[in-house]
Amino acid sequence: MTYPVLRDKVAIKTGSAIGMGKAAVEFYEGASLWFSSDASSSITGTTIHAEAVYTSR
Repeated sequence: MTYPVLRDKVAIKTGSAIGMGKAAVEFYEGASLWFSSDASSSITGTTIHAEAVYTSR
């Protein structure tokens, strides 16, 4: 059901609230850098929800 939409780059860009698609690497690189920095020293456990924010206009 989602396969045709995922292949359609125009649909992804126009359906995104920020007007662009993101690669998976862009989501986990940011989280990895943050968790390995001193800024996250007081975090003992959390769930990071990464969304591409696809909207159905």
